[in-house]
Amino acid sequence: LLKHKQTNSWKTSKGTIAACYAYLKYNRAPTEIKPIFASMINDYDKPINFEQGSSDLSYQKNEWTAGDFDKNNRFVRISNSNDHVCWGAMYWQYYEDLDKIEDFEETPMQLSKAIYKVRNTNQGEELVAISAGEKVTSGDRLRIRLTLQVDRPMEFIELSDMRSSGLEPLNVISSYKYQNGLGYYESTKDLASYFYFDFIPKGNFVFEYDVFAAHRGTFSNGIARIQSVYAPEFSSHSEGVTIQITNP
Repeated sequence: LLKHKQTNSWKTSKGTIAACYAYLKYNRAPTEIKPIFASMINDYDKPINFEQGSSDLSYQKNEWTAGDFDKNNRFVRISNSNDHVCWGAMYWQYYEDLDKIEDFEETPMQLSKAIYKVRNTNQGEELVAISAGEKVTSGDRLRIRLTLQVDRPMEFIELSDMRSSGLEPLNVISSYKYQNGLGYYESTKDLASYFYFDFIPKGNFVFEYDVFAAHRGTFSNGIARIQSVYAPEFSSHSEGVTIQITNP
């Protein structure tokens, strides 16, 4: 029940009540909660006891600052001394330039971002990848392509795609849209475009939107990031992209 609840909802109030009742009745918390240990692998496997949290929820938390480890001491081993299953998450927070961020693929969701210049030819539209060295000039029409891969059905997903100050969106009106098998609500803001999904089935999806190059200069176009609203451990992001816009 808990694993299903991570990325999906129980459709009715009665279903939610029945699931909560079943879990509380047949999965009572043990009378004694043993501590969870974390060991810095490269620090002689010295155990670190988590701060004891609520006895009802068995919630424990610990934080390390930059002075507690270095580049050679950044791996952690988690040891559960209880006879029941535990769930947890570990986050590494640091600052980095947007154009130096690499894509993150070790997750049930994988997201990639590509930018193309739209050319009009006698055969129709032609897309040329910006990464191939194609120059971008003011007034050019660009197409942002987001490719999403999901390994399980998920509900309540938010995707944000950052946009540089040198680009202007073609669509500025928020509305509900349908593209490539996905229904979503799109909201355009100054910093990014936001996409909200009620449901994403398992599979691969590609959807696109257009922007115009408006100002000359070298800009960081940021990253695209996707995350489950109610299960933040399910998240992914693309690599950072840099765009250089010149005069026509």
